Amino acid sequence: ASFSGGGFLGGFGFREYALVTGAVGSEALRVTATDLTEYLAELETELDVDGDGECRALSDGLLLIRYLFGFSGESLVSRVLAPAATRRDAKAISEYLDARSPSAQKDG
Repeated sequence: ASFSGGGFLGGFGFREYALVTGAVGSEALRVTATDLTEYLAELETELDVDGDGECRALSDGLLLIRYLFGFSGESLVSRVLAPAATRRDAKAISEYLDARSPSAQKDG
């Protein structure tokens, strides 16, 4: 997988100081780029939203952003699924992310 090589966050250009500058709240548990990178590395398989075995900014990252902004249907998945994706439609992507949402964690 490509996470530790900068695939997911690095693909958006976030590295070191730029990763946390202006993005970390005063009560955050993880305040340094190292803290955040290590935490996200532990979640690597969960961040593989399309199920292709890789964590990539321009597929998984965009799917996550679109989902968080309320995109659904074809607009959620259009032109971002990786060729080897195992979750290939909006329903599968939404179900995958719904199951990992904070409200699902509380209910489950």
